[in-house]
Amino acid sequence: MYKRLESILCDDDYVTLVACDGEHVVGFVGTRVGPLYESDGCYGQIMALAVAGDRQRHGIGRLLMQEAESLLLGRDVSVLVVTSGNQRTDAHAFYEKNGYTWTGRRYKKTVESS
Repeated sequence: MYKRLESILCDDDYVTLVACDGEHVVGFVGTRVGPLYESDGCYGQIMALAVAGDRQRHGIGRLLMQEAESLLLGRDVSVLVVTSGNQRTDAHAFYEKNGYTWTGRRYKKTVESS
């Protein structure tokens, strides 16, 4: 995990925001900006969003989303996207409540590196 996070934190396309209660991290959101294939401009992507189980449904996720969106819009993106696993129905409702619409599917294939 440390190696992965170190790589992300060194990449200017990524920004990670954390929510703290005192010295305790209670949530985080990871974002990324990249060029669009289908039109001119860039997209902003919510790559990861998590809130501690005992802190969910207290507005922390909503605040993290608002901050992430503000940050991404400040980076001149024209589209905001987020992906979520099929089994995460609570997350789907959360994203829809925050203005996102379901537009398709994401497929994944894990391969071993050589």
